[in-house]
Amino acid sequence: MISKDFVNYTLIEKYQWVYIEFWSAYTNDLDEVERIAMECANERDFSLEDNIPSFWIMEMDKDSYKCWLASWASDPSNAWNLRNDLRTRLIKEFRRNGIAIHELRHIVNEGGLVN
Repeated sequence: MISKDFVNYTLIEKYQWVYIEFWSAYTNDLDEVERIAMECANERDFSLEDNIPSFWIMEMDKDSYKCWLASWASDPSNAWNLRNDLRTRLIKEFRRNGIAIHELRHIVNEGGLVN
């Protein structure tokens, strides 16, 4: 079936790069959002021992900005768990610290739709 050699890079690179994205309201203190995100990523349940996580602002929308939080896991199974762990920690810590995630709200009045 295959007439040429190919390289399977999954055999060479065993680590998995993991990122999650989330939207943050502009009303939040950006430094606080980043601090909380990095603290969550520095918890070492599923990430590599010497991992240095990264935080980026990826997009700016009219209502919010999109953030990425990235980290490294030792294998695909830990990568799956790390994604879940990061999301869960972020939700809990954002709620605990009063950080609002992006929330699109429309108010309808008698005259029509008001945003």
